[in-house]
Order: sequence, then structure tokens, then C-alpha cells
Amino acid sequence: MQLFVSARAQLLRFWHHGRHQLPMADALRGGVICVVPAVLAVVLHMPLLCWSAIAAFWTCLADQPGRPGVERRCKGLLFGMAGALASACAIAAQALPVLPIAVVGVVVYAGACVRARGPASGLRGLLTATACAVSACFPAHGIDAATRYAAFYLAGSVWATVAGGTLWQTSAGKCAQQATLAYLHAMSSLVDRLGQAANGNRARLEQGRAELRPKLDAMTAAIANCWGEAPSACAQWIDDAEQAIALLAGLETLLAGGHDAARRDAASLLGPAYAQLALQIDASAVRLRNGPRASPGVVEQRLARVQQTLRGCEPAWLATHEPGEGLTWLRANVDLLERLAVLLARDLRVDATRAIAAGPRAAPHEAPRPGRLTARIVELVASNAYARYAARLSVAAMLAVTLARLSGMQQGYWLALTTMFILQPTLAQTVKVSGLRIGGTLLGAVLATALSFLIHDPLLLALVVLPVATGTLAARAVSYLSYILFLTSHFILVAHLGTPAGAPWALAVARAELSVAGVLVGFVVSLFAWPERDHHRLGSSAARALEGTAAYLDAVARRLAQPVARPGDTLRALRRRACLDIDTLEATIGATRFESLVVNQQAACASVLMQRLRTLVGALCPLEYVDALLDDTERARLAALAHKAHARLTRDTCTDELLHRRRDDSAPHASSCHAREIEREVTESACVAQLLRARLLR
Repeated sequence: MQLFVSARAQLLRFWHHGRHQLPMADALRGGVICVVPAVLAVVLHMPLLCWSAIAAFWTCLADQPGRPGVERRCKGLLFGMAGALASACAIAAQALPVLPIAVVGVVVYAGACVRARGPASGLRGLLTATACAVSACFPAHGIDAATRYAAFYLAGSVWATVAGGTLWQTSAGKCAQQATLAYLHAMSSLVDRLGQAANGNRARLEQGRAELRPKLDAMTAAIANCWGEAPSACAQWIDDAEQAIALLAGLETLLAGGHDAARRDAASLLGPAYAQLALQIDASAVRLRNGPRASPGVVEQRLARVQQTLRGCEPAWLATHEPGEGLTWLRANVDLLERLAVLLARDLRVDATRAIAAGPRAAPHEAPRPGRLTARIVELVASNAYARYAARLSVAAMLAVTLARLSGMQQGYWLALTTMFILQPTLAQTVKVSGLRIGGTLLGAVLATALSFLIHDPLLLALVVLPVATGTLAARAVSYLSYILFLTSHFILVAHLGTPAGAPWALAVARAELSVAGVLVGFVVSLFAWPERDHHRLGSSAARALEGTAAYLDAVARRLAQPVARPGDTLRALRRRACLDIDTLEATIGATRFESLVVNQQAACASVLMQRLRTLVGALCPLEYVDALLDDTERARLAALAHKAHARLTRDTCTDELLHRRRDDSAPHASSCHAREIEREVTESACVAQLLRARLLR
């Protein structure tokens, strides 16, 4: 029952605040682009136009609306020509029995290697390779058939490229606003989860703050693409994002360390403040979304309520408890919460007409252009992780195409399609995506079958492609499961329009069966073909996480040792590196646990180490912004503490001086309380991390 209530609350939160981050205008434009070839296929009785509809959809999927128009059109045309050429080669090669399999292997290997150039290029390469693999399963052969299929594919891609640049466009400022709203929704959700953890649901702490980082990166990239035209409110959120993440990390660390009864009682007093702070962030998002029409008084009222609730926490504690460790911990939390609430309301004091910084922001960093042909060939055959993934995907595609051709099924290309999309660089990732793929496929098959039973007119069924394609493009920003649900329905409807022979439910069943077969092919290949086992990388991942955390601790110690705080750009970069290394270690641990059939002691030690390193970073990162309020004694003590913690992470042996921390309970103000909590967390975590370091790196 509690799980149902929590899921319902999350859905309501997303509906009220999260849905505004979805790129609905771009998704609707893509839906219109995709539905036109499907309707023409029915009206003109040309089933091959459904292949154009697929090409148009893949072109929309690979498009980047936030980029300049000339760049989008050039990449769209190149993508269409590459897909048409790959499709033509696969069909023309069917004159010989084995040649199409070899062509698929070469094209898939080359397309998968493009993933090394970044996610956008990797998606285009994967879709081009998929077009080749799917075409090899078509019951067509010969030069004439290859020419027709290539022409229809190219026509669909060119139509999507031209129409995508001609129909209504989402401005760069709107993209920046949507990215900022996505960041604010992620932050509000994190604060809400922290509030649930304060009320006793400590399982909510497991999700952590890792999802904030990609949202911040996406917001930064979207605003950079505006070339100085982004709304000033969005730029203000970028300026404050690092400080907000640092304060949230400190709050999360304090909540995670509140195990004893006193701290749990104190945490229950903070629950209402967290809930009100989440509402304050939501109010700021509403103000950003509505612009000048919004009244800033709502945000001011939310801030006042948070501050009033925080001021009442200490008297409520003293009414039922004696001063002690619980009060110290409560004061540290109240201090960080109040600073975060004031920070998140700072946009109220920013002039809406203020220019961003001192001029236009720098253009986003462009990826280097491909070098000479020989350099590209060397890169393709290089012995690295991308090459191994490309070789594995190539083998899986050839096996899937072989099975599809041997089966003789008209819809055999579903098998190759599924295999191409579910196979990932590691076995654990493949299994995770496979489970979501099967679930989404079954739900999508049910949805497509229901639509086919309800709608018998082919033209109306073609028009249904509009909402389904729109949902597919929009659902990418929600979850992979919802994306696959719409994607499956979309493909089944388009395939039914292209090959209407047979009942819709039969096509849906065949789609589900072949998807399961494609998943099995991907799983077997991931298991036996140059398998990427994460447990081999556990030691190196732990070493990188230790190195990154130690570098951050050393930088914190140097900063606190200075009498005057200097700009913390380097400190923020080191914190980012440490957090990313710790997240990588966590992902490696999760994959290692999946791969191991028995209890893995190394993974268990690495898990504790990961938690301790995250605690070290989370406990100290608020000092990047509140150290000016510390007195000289506190700064010196915390600087020495960070230096000794750094020594414990870099050496196997160290003096026990760190174990004996000095207490100064006579100082009642918040900064001293926070400093004492930092000392406690850092002391315990550094000692445990040193012991685990000796076990993992020996």
C-alpha cells in the first residue's frame, strides 16, 4: 500500500511540475513528420512509403533541435544518405547467400565504433547499422529492389530533414527554459526524497543526488547553445547550481549519518521544512515558466514558511529533549537548510532584464572533425572498449539476421531490430535494458492490438501514428520503459500498414515472440563474445575513486588553510571529478553483484568504501560556500582534519591522531555545530576508508 501511495505521489508531482520539461513542441513536430508518409502509403497504395515513415522517424530521433539549423540539416542529409546506402548494400548483396551477413557485420561494426565520438554520433551510427540489419531481413533482392528501398529511405529522411527545419521551431531560449525546468524538477524531487528520509523512510536516500549532475550538464549545454540569448533567470540558476548541489550533498550526508535515536528524533522535526522547501522550488519553477505574469510573492511566502519552520525546530527539540549531540546535529541541518532556502530564492532579487554575465556565453565546444581516412581506420580497429563493443554488436547482428532469414518469417526483421537496440557494452547493462525492452514490448503490443481492433479504417489507423510517434519522441525524457511502449506501438502500426496481410493481433504476437528471441541473441553474445565483465574493473574503479576523493580533500585543506577564500572553480572541478568517480564505482559494484553467482567479498568491501567516500565529499563540500563564517580556530581544525583524511586515503599507514578529535561544546552557534558534525563524519569515514583501501588495492 505504501508503495502504491508513493508511486501515486510521484505521478502527481510529475504531472503538476515535471511535464513542463517535456519537449512537446519538438515531439509534435516529429509526429507530424512521421504521419505524413504513413498516410500517403494508405492513400497512394504504396507500402514502401512505410519504409520512408521509418526513415523519417529515425531522422527525427537523431535530430538535435537545440543545435544551429545549418548543422542539423547537414547532419540529417548525411544520416539519410548513409542509411540509404547501407540499406541498398544489404538488399543488393542478397544475390549471394552469405554476402548479406558479411555486409551487415561490416556496417554494424563501423556504425557502432562511431559511439566513441559521443552520444549523438553514436545514435546516428546505431540507427544506420540497424537500417542495414533490418534491410538484410527483407524478402527482397536485386539491384532494382535495392534502388527502390534506398530511394524511399532517402526520401523519408530528406522529408524529415527539410520539414524539421521548415515547420515551427523551438527557440534556443525555450530549450534552455525546458532544461532549467528539468533541473528544478530533479532538485525538487531530491528534496522531497530527503524529506521522506527525515520522516523515517531511509530507503529514499539510496537514490541519492546523482541524477542532478546530468540535469545540470544538460541545462548548461542548452544555455550555452543560446549564444547569449538565454533568459536571465536560467543563467542565474546555472550560477547557483554548484552551490545548491554542495548544500544538498551536505544535507544528504547528515541525514545518512543520523542513525541514533536522538538524531532520528531531530530528523522528524525537519520533515516539514523539507516538504516546504520542495514547494518553494516548485514555485520558482512556476515563476520561471510563466515569466513576467507570475507573481514573485508566492516564492517569498514559501521562503518565509521554510524559515519559520526552521526557527521552530530548536525550541521544539528543547521542549522534549536535553541539549546534546542531537541538538548539535539539528543545528547543523537547520543551518544548511536555511542557506539553501535563501539561495533558491535569490532569483527574486535578480533584474529580469539583466544581461547574462558580461556578454554572450562562449559557444559550445565542437567535437573535432574526422581526420584522414587512415586515422579513422586505425580508430575503428583500435583495441579499446568501443572496438570490443562494436565487434560484439557485429556478431550479434550477423547471428540475428541469419536466424531471421532461416526462419522465413515475413516479420523476421523484428528479431534483428531488437538485438541491435538491447545489446550494450556490458552484460549487466544488456540484461537491464533487455528486461525493460521485453516489458515495454509486451505493453506496446497490447496497445497496438487494441488500436487495431478498435480502428478498422486504414486511413484512420495511419492517423493514429501521429499521437503514437509524438508520445515516442516525448517519452524519451521520461523513462526507457515508456519510450519502448510507444515505440513498439508505433512500429507495429507502421508495419501493419506496410504489410497488412494477417490480423493485427498476429503481428503483435509475432513482434513479441521475435523480440524475446532478439533478447536471447543479445544475451548469449554478451555472455560469450569478448565479454566485458565489470568485476575485473572493480579494483581500478576503487583506485580512481580514492584518487579523486583524495585530491578533493587536499584542495579543501589548502583552501581552509588560507585566511581569505579564493574563487573555488578548481575546487568545484575536483568535487565533480570525485563524484563522477564514485558514481562509476557504484555502477561497477552493481554490475559485479549481478555477474557474481556467490557472495563477492570484494564487492561488499567496495560498496562500503563507496559509501564512505561519498560521505567524505558530502560532508566537506558545503565548506566551499560557508567557510567564510567559520572562525580561525574552526578553519585551522577543519583544514588539519581534511589534510589527515587525505593522508589516510593515500597511504596504508597513518598516525592515529585523526581518531582523537577535539570537541568544543561551549560554542552554541550554527557554524560550530556544523563543524563538529563534519569532524564526526570525516573522522569515521576516513578511518574506514583506509582499512578498506588496504583490502581492495593489495
